[in-house]
Amino acid sequence: MESVLNNMRFFIDAVSGNGRIVFWNDTAATMTGYPAQRICAEPEPWKILYPDETYRSRLFIDASKKGWDIRGELWKLTCADGSVLPLTISVFEVNSLLKNLNAVKMAVGVRAPSPDAEIEIPGYELEIQYKGGLFRLFPEGFPQRATAGNICTTLRDRLLQLDALSAK
Repeated sequence: MESVLNNMRFFIDAVSGNGRIVFWNDTAATMTGYPAQRICAEPEPWKILYPDETYRSRLFIDASKKGWDIRGELWKLTCADGSVLPLTISVFEVNSLLKNLNAVKMAVGVRAPSPDAEIEIPGYELEIQYKGGLFRLFPEGFPQRATAGNICTTLRDRLLQLDALSAK
């Protein structure tokens, strides 16, 4: 599963119970300019990704109030070159996906100026061979263009389903 998530054309990271980033896929590395080795080794990666303490505190307080159940919200990450990456993300709890990394939360995101921005879905046709069958990342009938918020919320729901399948 790790290699499948690593190769998806969406920003994906996973966090352990102690708040460390334990998974940072290739797309996250490409979008931000930070390689996985650096982000996963960093004791406080949040200070790099969100260097403005006021902004970081506001994000984390708001997310905490929501139990870290984020659905298609705009977050702005700071990239290695100092530019700001507008990322519409969803954050959710996981139990079995990336269990070997002790991941408890996962974030999935797409580059978009706002959650309402309509974009083409990268990897729209992605199907995962899983437990003897095919698992479509986007359900049958989902449009190939959609709002960033809708894409992230759908990815969240589908990855939660995959997490449940992983537990079986």
